[in-house]
Amino acid sequence: MCGVAGVLRSTGTPPSEGEIAAMTAALAHRGPDGEGLRLFGSPAPWLALGQRRLAVIDREGGAQPMASADGSAWVVCNGEIYNHRELFGELAGLGFAARTRSDTEAVLLAWQAWGRECLPRLRGMFAFALVDFRRGELLLARDGQGIKPLYYRPLTGGLAFASELDALGKMDGPPPRASLRAVEHYLRYQYIPAPMTIFEGVFSLEPGCSVSATFGGCGPDGAGGIRDFRLEEPRRWHDPGFEPDPALEDDAAALEAVSEAVCGAVSAQLVSDVPLGLLLSGGVDSTLVAWAARRSVDGPLPAFAVGFELASASELEYARQAAKILGLDLHETVVAEDMLSLLPHLAAAQGQPFGDSSILPTWLLCRAARQGVTVALSGDGGDEAFGGYHTYANWLASGERPGCGPTLWENHVLTTPRPFREPLWKPEFRGSLSEPCPAYADAARRSCGFDALAHAQCMDMRTYLPGDILTKVDMASMTHALEVRPPLLDPQVLDVARRLPLSQRYREGLGGKAVLKRLLLAEGFSPEFVLRPKQGFAIPREHWFLPGTEASAMLRDLLDEPSSRLGELFSRNCIEDYLARHTHAYDLSGILWLLTVFGLWNVAHPGLEYA
Repeated sequence: MCGVAGVLRSTGTPPSEGEIAAMTAALAHRGPDGEGLRLFGSPAPWLALGQRRLAVIDREGGAQPMASADGSAWVVCNGEIYNHRELFGELAGLGFAARTRSDTEAVLLAWQAWGRECLPRLRGMFAFALVDFRRGELLLARDGQGIKPLYYRPLTGGLAFASELDALGKMDGPPPRASLRAVEHYLRYQYIPAPMTIFEGVFSLEPGCSVSATFGGCGPDGAGGIRDFRLEEPRRWHDPGFEPDPALEDDAAALEAVSEAVCGAVSAQLVSDVPLGLLLSGGVDSTLVAWAARRSVDGPLPAFAVGFELASASELEYARQAAKILGLDLHETVVAEDMLSLLPHLAAAQGQPFGDSSILPTWLLCRAARQGVTVALSGDGGDEAFGGYHTYANWLASGERPGCGPTLWENHVLTTPRPFREPLWKPEFRGSLSEPCPAYADAARRSCGFDALAHAQCMDMRTYLPGDILTKVDMASMTHALEVRPPLLDPQVLDVARRLPLSQRYREGLGGKAVLKRLLLAEGFSPEFVLRPKQGFAIPREHWFLPGTEASAMLRDLLDEPSSRLGELFSRNCIEDYLARHTHAYDLSGILWLLTVFGLWNVAHPGLEYA
């Protein structure tokens, strides 16, 4: 686990050691255990690779950038490849001998053996850049679910990439302009859907995609100049859909298949050379992961949970119940209202505006977990994979059925509907209000032909899951150099989830995630624990923005701060009206939170030009 960065320039000012060092320094929080820099090209460098390392597997032999045995290929990789041992065995039979125990070397050898066909063979979470001088190619690739981030910026005759947008901001040369269109999408969804970012001409590599830059003219060691640079459009290497298996209509068969897949994924992800624990919310998903982990680990297993002083917003009591039943060593963190003071720091640390308010307790949970462990397993992805969100039940009840054009699903998940966005923007900036979101339109086309619930699940797995949930966890965890692994997004778990008939995903009396709930009930958890309404991991935001509270005062102060850009882009009267009208009964805290975060982010990133 780490942060990666790089710059390739075939024309203009060559990459320098100072430039790549500045980019990796911006990623130091992701990798406190080591730094690696490498320049390629003679007499002048044309490629720079950098990495900050969080050493988890093969702490002695896993330094990066890592070279192949013959020096013809180099890689920087963020993530974990859980089947690297199996790959080493298979590759040895093909004549490729591993020199380390590092899972990063498995990426190199798999590339040399299979080229791009190696990507579906990598079981794990990853975002990597690999340069192959013999093939004349620089490849960027991201795992199928988008667990690990990778951003890139096409240049004239070149390409730059990094694990975080702030690292790309350390490149030499003028910064890119910020995008009003991206701000409009941020207000719609509370995040900016890939491939768009807040910056014009800077992109988020989508989950299950790769992008390749080809070049010629240099030797295996990178010596000499390069010519014929070309940057291809991103290619999608992973795009599975739902294919219900009639054999899994049988309850016993479905229960066995899910149990086996979850236990296998958790077992594979328990491998670590550093201390490991669990993130435990007390919900179905994290409890299921904890149950599977307890089956594989005999000794003490630490778990970490967060709650709120406001009891109605806290699930801490359920985390305590799960920990007691499973015999876990539970560590608790309670969030108080004064924790709002952390928000300016969190907003400043984000590469772009991110408005999911649950990042606050997630950040605190990860901070607490890092004090005891370096790796933690989470329950992320269970709702999307197995159909657990309340929005799915609402969708099914609505009777709406998707087509292959613009998605109806989008209307069910908008954070801020258009009637609230339109009066917010100043008239001269309303040009993007009617523009469809390319990410949602593309996801809708790729989610055709499934049952109504599967359509909604696919939409979330292609938009909300990578853009919001996994982005939030990556930001919150890597700020503290904590590696978080989501076993419920393991390819083998998802293979079973996508074969489940509708009756195993949603059932009257059980609701969503029916098969997961039946599994916990079968393992002795009470119906009161398993079947309670889903609560989620959100702060009591509606309480925080009541008149006279700290959050409402923070937003009013930002309105008077020119660098927040709130008064420049938005109607002050509209924001004041939303603040005055917000109550528990008429909850406007969602848009108020988004505006607060956006203002704080701009204050921390002064001087941006919006276009």
